[in-house]
Amino acid sequence: MVRSPHNKQEEATEAKLQSLNKQGILEKYHYLVFSAHGYLSQEVPALSALVLGQINNPAGIDGYVTAGEWTGYNLKSDLM
Repeated sequence: MVRSPHNKQEEATEAKLQSLNKQGILEKYHYLVFSAHGYLSQEVPALSALVLGQINNPAGIDGYVTAGEWTGYNLKSDLM
């Protein structure tokens, strides 16, 4: 998703994902592949989430991209 000489782990954040979405970059990809931890909620499936960066997040960003939040992203891809 993000190509740079920097440490990819530092860029694997919800804020970066939101930024790429606002720039219209996410919708250009056919596949989005994430190698990350996840959280599964059997009681409330909409709270199941992809867990991204957990440190140095801006205010209002928790690092969890929940199933309910994915609908807010402009995706034309298969999410894997």
